[in-house]
Formats: sequence, C-alpha cells, structure tokens
Amino acid sequence: MHWISILAKTLELITLADKKTEANKGKEFIEKGIKAMRFYHIGDLLKRTDKRSSGYLRSVAFNAYYLGSAASVLSYRQLLKHKDIHYKYEGSLQRWGNATGSYNVNLYSYRNQDKNSKHKRTYFAEYTINTRMESEYITITYFFGRKPKKKDLTTAYLINIVSSITEDKETKFSCRHCGKTIHWLDLKGDLEKKLNLWQDYNCGCKKEKA
Repeated sequence: MHWISILAKTLELITLADKKTEANKGKEFIEKGIKAMRFYHIGDLLKRTDKRSSGYLRSVAFNAYYLGSAASVLSYRQLLKHKDIHYKYEGSLQRWGNATGSYNVNLYSYRNQDKNSKHKRTYFAEYTINTRMESEYITITYFFGRKPKKKDLTTAYLINIVSSITEDKETKFSCRHCGKTIHWLDLKGDLEKKLNLWQDYNCGCKKEKA
C-alpha cells in the first residue's frame, strides 16, 4: 500500500475514534444532566411558603394551569429525546421583564405518558439564562396543562420568585416608609404588584418616615 494511502487510512481511523470519543462524551453529558435535572411540582414550590401564601399561590397557579418547573444544564427536550418521547414545537413568546435575558421563550408539548393525567398533553416553556460563569447556561422549564399565554409564563415566573424568597424572607414586613407591619398578601394589586411592593418593603403608602 502506498504511504499516502496508509496515511489517509490512519487519519480516517483517528477521525472515527475522535467521533466515537465525542459521542461517548455527549452521551455521558446527557446522562449526567438527566440525573442532575431538578423538578419542582407546584406542591414542592408551595412548601416553602406559609399556609396563607400557599393557598393564594395555589389558586393563581390553578388559573394559569401551571404545574411546576425544572432547571438543568440540559433542555427538557433532550430528556424527552433520550426517552424516545416525541414533542411538538408550539411557537415562541417574547421575553418578559428580566426573566429571560435576551432570549425568547420557546413553547413545546408532548402527549402525556400518564393515562391518569387530567391533561392529554403537557405543554412546557423553555428559556436559557447565564450563570455566574459566562460559559455556563441553565435551561429553565415551566410546565402547563394547556398552551400558556404570556401572562401564564409571568405567573409561573413570579410564583418561583415568591417560593425562593420566602426561604429567607418573612411574609410579614415593616413598611420602610410608615413602619406599619403587613402581610404581603394584604398589599393592593395583583401578584406582580404585591411582589414588587413586598420586595421594596413598601405597604403602598406615600407617607415618608420622619
């Protein structure tokens, strides 16, 4: 065999070996990502809040058909593909607030594998955010019992915010303006308005503390 043919054959074998190595690395990455994927049913999220907040948020979630969330370095689509479950692209929505950075939210659905489920299809919305390390991204997924609208995505996002801050924050606070102690649900407005006032330690009054 001519040395050029031998060299070509050697390079071909090296390339195939590299592809196999990369494929194995990709498989390992997906398997590790699946194991590390964290799912939060709506009930899990509400365990972090007080009884009153839990009841209110459960009602809000029910009206939005919000079922729960997941976070992972993998997308939920990769998990479905790994399990040979077909999913369907349902469109996209523009980002809202600061929730999704510069990315749109993509919507998908798949036929429920649980025959006892009340919903024939599960809809999920995915978007990606940067972590503290610029090279790392986390995919956030919200699950719904119907195709979500923009307001439903906002609701899901806000419920997750409330769930996270109630671990470190009391649901009652003293207004930084007038000193009044109030539960965040006694604030005026919808969920978003209440949350904004709560995070600002503002009962909604205009009176400034002397």
